[in-house]
Order: sequence, then structure tokens, then C-alpha cells
Amino acid sequence: MAAYVVVFVAFLLISLFVFKDKKLKKLSFIVLGAVLFVEIFGMNFNALRSLFQKEEAFSVSVTDESVSFHGNSAEVGGGRAVTKTDGGETVVSVNNVNRRIVSVTPVIRPYDENKTAAVNVTLFAADDSYRESCRQISAEKTLSPTGEEKVFPVELTGNCSKFRIAVKSQKNTAVEITELKFNEKIPLKLSVWRLIAVVFVTWGLYALVMSPVMQKKYSDENKKFRKYTKAIIAVSVILCIALSLAARIDTYGGYPLEFSKTSGNQMTKELVDAFESGHLYLTDAPSDDLLSLDNPYDWSQRNKAGVSAKWDHLLYEGKYYSYYGIAPVLLLFLPFHAITGVYFSSVLAVLLFSIIGVVFLVLLFREYAGRFCKNITLGMLISALLTVLFSSGIWYSLCYAKFYEIAQSAGFMFTCGGFYFLIRSNVAGGGKIRKPSLAWSSALLALAVLSRPTLALYCVTALVFIWFGLKKNMSDNGEKLLSKGSIKYLCCALIPYAVFGGLQCAYNFARFGSPLDFGIQYSLTINDFTRSQFYADFFNISFHNFVLAFPIIKTEFPFVFSNFSRLGANGYYFIANENAVGIFWRALTSLGIFGIVPAYKKLERDERRKFAFLILPVSVIAPLIIIFSIWESGYGVRYCADFSWQTVLGGTTVLFIIYDRICGHQTKRLLQVLFPVAALLSLTVNFALIYDYCDFSGYLRDTALSFADSLALLS
Repeated sequence: MAAYVVVFVAFLLISLFVFKDKKLKKLSFIVLGAVLFVEIFGMNFNALRSLFQKEEAFSVSVTDESVSFHGNSAEVGGGRAVTKTDGGETVVSVNNVNRRIVSVTPVIRPYDENKTAAVNVTLFAADDSYRESCRQISAEKTLSPTGEEKVFPVELTGNCSKFRIAVKSQKNTAVEITELKFNEKIPLKLSVWRLIAVVFVTWGLYALVMSPVMQKKYSDENKKFRKYTKAIIAVSVILCIALSLAARIDTYGGYPLEFSKTSGNQMTKELVDAFESGHLYLTDAPSDDLLSLDNPYDWSQRNKAGVSAKWDHLLYEGKYYSYYGIAPVLLLFLPFHAITGVYFSSVLAVLLFSIIGVVFLVLLFREYAGRFCKNITLGMLISALLTVLFSSGIWYSLCYAKFYEIAQSAGFMFTCGGFYFLIRSNVAGGGKIRKPSLAWSSALLALAVLSRPTLALYCVTALVFIWFGLKKNMSDNGEKLLSKGSIKYLCCALIPYAVFGGLQCAYNFARFGSPLDFGIQYSLTINDFTRSQFYADFFNISFHNFVLAFPIIKTEFPFVFSNFSRLGANGYYFIANENAVGIFWRALTSLGIFGIVPAYKKLERDERRKFAFLILPVSVIAPLIIIFSIWESGYGVRYCADFSWQTVLGGTTVLFIIYDRICGHQTKRLLQVLFPVAALLSLTVNFALIYDYCDFSGYLRDTALSFADSLALLS
């Protein structure tokens, strides 16, 4: 309560004495008044109602003779009942209540020494309308054992004859139940988080839509836009670090730093050991039992024979190999181990790659804005940049840090860096071509393939940029194809491809006898890839969940939920997780893709060719091919980092063209409002998906539960 008053007064004083804009001052007062009214009379409706209740409060000890237990109860005595569960539950029944009940407060405490057992609680009751047995009266709620006691409002018909509470502790830990309190007053809770969220969203939307600076064109305020992007970079880096640290808090003991690793996975250790030993196969040898199987790639055969295998490793001619790209190994893990003698942490590697990737993505957008968005307002540009960042998909890799995420984040980093230097090289815009930037672009895009083979598609799309750049270079300098200047240009553009592409081909050939064989079919993983067959339904599943899946809206926090669907497919399709909302709804501006035809028609003739050959391959064709190729590996939401920002930026580009070439004043004003709203929705949806994706535990789990409870619609 005190915190709420302090924050509310602070916002009020800011509105009174800091804001000079009269419209913002007035809006701020209206919002603060509305928030306070809704907070007291809406969000705390149950608390206000309990002020007038006449029912007498009482409590029942678990050792009372009217209390019985069912399920996984362990010991009862000493004024407590201890329950140890491994997915089961303990049901505490209070018989012969025979009075009106309006609230219940279970007193539950952790029993294990680490105090890590969150509990799931479900309420059941029998009343005058249903007396003979209990029926469920609440959905399952998750409580932190170290949090304050939770008072559940209860709406029953007449007197309660029996009451039951089902308690299930998580992660095979133990909790103790001491008593059940009935008819406690529901405390008034004013949520500071709700207040902060509403006020800052209001101020932010007003600034992006109504601020005079934000309504100015990029061409008039490009220096300010560069300052804003620096601030966005700083905040994004902080968010990367915070999310990576938060996902690592697995106990009440603090943060694991992992600076001196003596173990690792197939990228941080096994490939390092192999290369240091002078061979390409991994040091660990497959067991004779595995090699003697009729088909070692068949997961069911391995399980039936009780034969273990290194998961997601390649088995080829009696040796283990790694499918995952060697760029992170050659550039980071191998040198680090050679210098220090310890292995670099996968957690820190994913964090490092993600931060660099996010920085490159912001810089890429800044270069893009400076060349193609001179007539777009700052408010629209900043909103578009935030939407691209929020929906980029790299945040999923920060939540976990296995070798999958190393490859994913490294590929993201190199792809963003490659396109940043590609745009900076001026091959597709005005200005003199910068050959060093072009060379850096080709090198980074080639390294993206050495991190994640799927990203080879963007090397192909970059060749289209390079072709336009060659024609521009020849035109600007009055040169022919075989002139000195053109050859120098082609060397900068293609030599990095040849060097790194040749390295990858040689690596493939040395292992599998073919320069284009990456070895995925030899994986000891979810399915026998040597015999798997394609069905269109599998592509449809990926397309639906990555692109179209509409979010499910509920009243409980975080309010937006996944909507994964198998679309009725009856074959085997691997599902790593069911975290799915389509990119069209994670980033509304991606819907601009559907305006390609009218945007194309409004472009000049020379612009049309660039639009068709640059935007379509990067933002539509390559993402669709990537989504198509995922069918064999199954669905995993982390894959969206391969194509999300490209799709969103393509849709954004189309909307910018429509804004600049087609719209009248009123429609332009509508788009100026649409982009900030899209940014807010993107933040909301992507935050909800990340919240659902993370496996919170320890301190963070308690904080998350408390945060969710404070944002619940009714206290």
C-alpha cells in the first residue's frame, strides 16, 4: 500500500511540475484518476466485498479429527502434515463444516531445506446445492511457498458441508500443511506494477504519436534518431543480460557464473577436444552394442536393446561427429581452451552472441532507415525498430544455453552483422560503394552458414544485392565487367564466400565424402532421418504455428497464451515445445507483406526491380523455405530467430512505401498511430511467450509468481 501511494504521488508530481505539454498533463491526470478508480473498485472488488461480510473467521488444524488425508500424504502430527509428491497430490478434506464459507487461506510452508517447493493448489467444496460430494470450485493455482499467505475468495450456495484442498508440490520436493483458515478478510492490494504499466504505456504512446519531435521526418532529425538507437542498444543489452541471468537462477543460492568450466557439450568441449587431437570425429567412441544394432538410427531399437547413444550426435562409419556449425568453435571455444586450459561456458557464449546480434540488428535498422526511410517519422521508425527487436526470436536462446542455442545465436549474430554491412556497403542504395563493408558482409554471412547451415539461403539472397551493386559500380565508374574496378569489387564480394564456403565444403567432404553433405541424416535423435518421409501436413504444421497461429487471450497473467496446433496430422511429428503464436500477431507490421502488390505498383521502374529482387527473397522466399525445411526436425519456437526479423522488416518496408507513396493525410495519421500500437502489442505478446517458455525456479520463480499475482485482474 505504501509503495503504491509513493509511486502514485511521484507520477502526480511529475504530471504537475515536469510536463510542459498541456495535453500530456491533462491526459496524465485523467489516466491517474482512472487507474486509481479501477484499482480500488474494480481490481479489488473481492476485498471491498469482504469488508462487509458477517461470517466469523475460524481455522482448522490438520491434526483436527474432522480432517482427513488422501493421496501422497507422508506424515501427520506435531500440528502439521508433510506431503512429498512426484507428480501426485495430497488432498486435505475438512468434514462437517456446516457453515457459510466466503474465503479460505491454506497455510503451506516448504519442508525441504532449500525451500524450493512451489505448490499447485486446487479447491473443492460441497454446499447446499451439492451436498453429497465435493466438486471443483477453482482452477489450479501455483503458489510460492515463501510468499505471503493467499486468501482465496469462495462463492458457494448456502452453507458448506465439506471442503477439500488438493496440494501438489513441484519437482519432487516436500511441503508442509499446518492449517486451513476460513473466512479471513481479503486484504486490499493496490498493484504498483499495474500502475507503472498503465502510466508508462500511456506516456510512451503519447510520446511516439503526439510528440512534435516524433512527428518529424527522419531527414529532419536523423541525429536524434541515432541518439535514440544508442539508447535502445543500451536497454537491449541490459535485457539480454537480465534474461540470461534470470534463466540461470535455479536455486536460492544465487547466480552460477561458469567462468571455469571443465566440462561442456559437443560444441564447447567435444569438438574442441577433437580438433586439438588432430581429427574431425569426436573423441568419444560409439559402443559396440550401438554399432551392432540392425539400425542404430532407430530410436525404438536403441530403447528396446537398452543401448545408450550420444543424443543429437552424428553416427557415420563407426564414429561420432557433430552436425552443428564449427564457426563458434574455431573463433571462440578452441582459442579460449588453448589459451586458458578451461572450456568456455555455453551460457556466456549464447549471451555474447545474442548481445552482438542484437547490436548488429539495431545498427542494421539504423542504416536501413538512413537510406530508405527519409520521409518516415521518428515515431514510426522507433516503433518499427522496437517491433523488430521484440519479435526477433533471439530471446528464446537466452532462456536456455545448450549447443542448439549456441548454433542459433551465432547464426543470428552473423546474419544480422552480414546484412548490416551489406546495407552499409551501399550496393542497394545511394552513395559510393564501400568495398570493405561488402567484404565484411560476405565474410559474416558465410560464417553464418558455418554456424547454422540453414542460413545458406541468405548467402544466396545476398548474391542478388551483390549483382545490383556490381551494375551500380560499373555505371558509377563507367567500367566494364572485366575492368580492374569490377574485378576488385567481385573479389571483395566473393572471396570471403570462396574461403569460408570452401572451408565448409572441405569439412563436409573430409567427414562424409561429399562437399554438400552436412550429415543431418546420420543424427541419433528424434527420428531415423535416413528413412523419414515428407508429408505436406508437416510443412502445414510449421507454417501455421510460425506464421498464422492466433494468440489465445485469457484473464489470468500473462493474459496472452500460445495456440499450438498439430492441424489433425496423424503421423509422427516431433514437438520440442508448444510455444506458438504466428509472426503476424507477434509483430502486426509483418502483415504489411500483403500490401506488396500496391506498393510495387507505386514504385518507379528502376525501384521495382530492386524491390522485387531484394525484398521478396529476403523477407518472403527465404523465410518460407526455412519454415518448409523444419518439417523433419519438428517444431521448436527457437527456430523463429532464423527468419522473424527478416519477415517483420519486409512487412515494415511495404507499409513505409504505402505511407510515403499512396496514403493521404488521414491515412498517414492512422499509420503513425498503428506503428506505436503494434510495438506495444509486440512487447505484450512476446513477453507473454517468453514468460511461458522460461522454466522459472528459485528466487525468480517466487518473484514471477508474486508479479503474476500482483497483475491478476482481481486481488
